[in-house]
Amino acid sequence: MPRPSGDFPSTQKEITMGIAPLSPSLPLPNTVSANRAPTDRVPNRGDIWFVNSRSNKSDLGAHRSVGREIWSNKLAVVLSNDAMNTRSGVVQIVYLTTSENKQPSRIHVEVDVLPVPDAVGTTSTHALALCEQVHPVDQSRLSEFRGVVDANQLKNLEDAVIWSLGIEIEE
Repeated sequence: MPRPSGDFPSTQKEITMGIAPLSPSLPLPNTVSANRAPTDRVPNRGDIWFVNSRSNKSDLGAHRSVGREIWSNKLAVVLSNDAMNTRSGVVQIVYLTTSENKQPSRIHVEVDVLPVPDAVGTTSTHALALCEQVHPVDQSRLSEFRGVVDANQLKNLEDAVIWSLGIEIEE
């Protein structure tokens, strides 16, 4: 079959094999089933979620961080697009930290979050998104929706991830 003109794939197979860019006119394969977040809220780009390290007891100890890696039990911002979030069962996230060891930089972007209650009151309402570590996370690990970053902060996150990956965009 001849390929249609333009940059979009001609078949669903090309999309699922990852050999062509996504077309807004072709549906994505629906692979979401038990992978939906516990709240049944579909994660959207820019959402802030609490990410659990374990989705169930069978994966006890399955994921442990090594060196400077970060893994779960933290707030995170969803960066993957809404079409993928709706269909794939996996989201791409960057974790947030309130550690005083991290400072704002080109790859550590400030994000406003809802205060997190602790034993003596509340913690900071500001966090840093660690944009040098983009993680795929199964949606079943998203346990608590905590808000949405504003458009300006989302743009700053995009810029930081693009820079950390060395992607050059001509303007």
